Amino acid sequence: MSNGKILNGALSAYTISSNVLNVLRNPSILQIGFELNGLGVTGTRYSVVADAIYEGKISCEVVHQFKLQPGETLEPGTSIAASYHPPGNTMYFPSESFGEVNAGEQAAILHEATHAIFDLYAPTNEYRVLKIDDETAAVLAQAFYFRLCVRSGVGAETDFKSTRHGDLAL
Repeated sequence: MSNGKILNGALSAYTISSNVLNVLRNPSILQIGFELNGLGVTGTRYSVVADAIYEGKISCEVVHQFKLQPGETLEPGTSIAASYHPPGNTMYFPSESFGEVNAGEQAAILHEATHAIFDLYAPTNEYRVLKIDDETAAVLAQAFYFRLCVRSGVGAETDFKSTRHGDLAL
């Protein structure tokens, strides 16, 4: 890999990480708080995720094509907005500008950060949350984001088509 590609990759990772931190450090995020089947989602836990990203314990990377997990399929017309992979403690996004101004993209960032919460607070490395609970909590967090953080005409453009995540859509 050439030095130019390494530098561009580092700049992309820095830019997307900054965007993710901006979303997670929005003061309104601290108002989020709910429990779903024993899974706690709070603004403080999002702060822990932000700290983990800042400290390099969770990385944010730009990928131009998302890889599905073995056995996963997407319904026709459905796309992946972003993803979190626990084994590598990595969030993946389609561009370095993801989440800069678009509320749907910002909500997708919070969605992925919700998965990271469950990963960070897991009692062991092998522990996994039931997928239905994991996804339900992440989608509920997105709803809270729209309710608490997105004000009409202030701070972010709203493109609700961007809220598609995996095989779920708001």
